[in-house]
Amino acid sequence: MQTILTHSTTFWSRWERRLAGELADTPRRNMRIELTGAVIYGLFHATLQFIPVLMRRLGASPEQVAMYAGQGYIAMMLVGPLLFWLRPRRAKPFVVGCLLLARSFFIWIAFVADPVWLLIITFGYLLFESLQGPPYTHMVQSLYPAAARARVIGAIRMGTALTVLAAAPLVGWALDSVGYAALFPLGAAAGMLAALVLWQWRDNESEMSLKPTPSLRFVWRIPQQAR
Repeated sequence: MQTILTHSTTFWSRWERRLAGELADTPRRNMRIELTGAVIYGLFHATLQFIPVLMRRLGASPEQVAMYAGQGYIAMMLVGPLLFWLRPRRAKPFVVGCLLLARSFFIWIAFVADPVWLLIITFGYLLFESLQGPPYTHMVQSLYPAAARARVIGAIRMGTALTVLAAAPLVGWALDSVGYAALFPLGAAAGMLAALVLWQWRDNESEMSLKPTPSLRFVWRIPQQAR
């Protein structure tokens, strides 16, 4: 048994080096934590692919489906002003808190029988999921060294993608078998668990603290300066 564990550990270590290169202990641990969260999140993300199907089953019109398709862009437009208003100071609590709140919206799908309420739930999810994006990007700069950052994030995204590919057929079957009222809250539980896993990140709080934006004008000057 010990030999099997030793070989499996060696095999995994080799694949880690191929995916992300050589990493120090702390960045490697952070990558393993985030990869674990990404795999669990993939179960939740697989359920999201069936929201348009659910909307049509609840009687949504083509216009309501189009509204769902555009919600993510509206949420992204609101991120800058909301971050200025909230002025978060600590990145990790803010990121994990937003992810928990965003994914908890899907628990309420168990009580939904109208596409309008489903649109409200999905917009709440997209808003808070988008809100943590800039602080998370700031965190990544201190979690992983610059030379390996792209490879690490690529490996994490691959973990999510592979999980979604494996889970999507099962989610489609479950939607017909157990129904959406049970499926989506279970998916929300997986998403919230994935967010809690990220609390184990080892971070340098001084490097990951967020500096407040001096004024709202600064937010609107960003697109003009980044040309």
